[in-house]
Amino acid sequence: MNTNSQKLWETLKNSSQILQGWNSWLNKHGVDGSLIDETDSVSFVDNEQKKAIVVQYEPNDSHPVSVWVSTFGEDPAETIEQLVLVYSDSKKAQKIFPNLVDKWVSPLVTVEKMSSIIKQVVNN
Repeated sequence: MNTNSQKLWETLKNSSQILQGWNSWLNKHGVDGSLIDETDSVSFVDNEQKKAIVVQYEPNDSHPVSVWVSTFGEDPAETIEQLVLVYSDSKKAQKIFPNLVDKWVSPLVTVEKMSSIIKQVVNN
């Protein structure tokens, strides 16, 4: 079920050496280890930085791409900051998402700074 989001994640991962060390996060796996889920979505985390990336394919979404950042979890010591990448247009996603991911993986980029970057990149 995660075919499109997994393919886009692989593209992002192949374009960024930093993502090679990121781990599967909140993904459901079958007994055989394959990804299973009701949605076409995958997520990966860097536990050291406490940052995650969620990639979700929504074929019927009226927006070609939607991007936002948020915080996952309630306990400040255990929260994860996440960059959420939702798309219906693969070509537009492949054009916009790599740049956003490159910025997000920097330890210097906060949720606030990333929100500003998203506004600049997605609105242009």
